[in-house]
Amino acid sequence: TECGFSEGAGEANNLFIKTALDAGALGAKLTGAGGGGSVQIFADKSDESRVVKALEKKIAYGRFSDAKIMRVSIDKMGLTVKSVK
Repeated sequence: TECGFSEGAGEANNLFIKTALDAGALGAKLTGAGGGGSVQIFADKSDESRVVKALEKKIAYGRFSDAKIMRVSIDKMGLTVKSVK
């Protein structure tokens, strides 16, 4: 086992990582200190909408209604965070 879960990093986290990578994300990583954690997903700006839509679909049709997607970007003006759901 990894991270204290018999299925590794947790079913939802593994599903979201796989979904993001399959949708074109550059990378994805589990983060957090237990209790479910979070997944950081990195995507090129041109692929961002496709990755978010794939994740939204998994959330809508799965048992993950508590999941939240937050878009974070860094540009010349600094860090911005926009809640998608």
